[in-house]
Amino acid sequence: MRTTTVIPPRALTAAQLRELRRDIEREQARFASPDAQHDRYADALRRMDLGTYGLCVKCQEPIPFERLAVMPETPFCITCRSYA
Repeated sequence: MRTTTVIPPRALTAAQLRELRRDIEREQARFASPDAQHDRYADALRRMDLGTYGLCVKCQEPIPFERLAVMPETPFCITCRSYA
């Protein structure tokens, strides 16, 4: 049986995480009906709840706060985004 280890985001402080959650929730509320953008925000909130937000879903390296501040819904670091 395979187990998954959840690694807390090392690059984000609790205050930064709260700020990004507010930003994501506000942006998600702008979309009345689910669409691709709404789904990206919902996925980001799910990753926050799981404790994996701020880690690239491909390489598991921390995503810099500066990138998340611009695109809080992004699941990829800059390197992996280039190959996604």
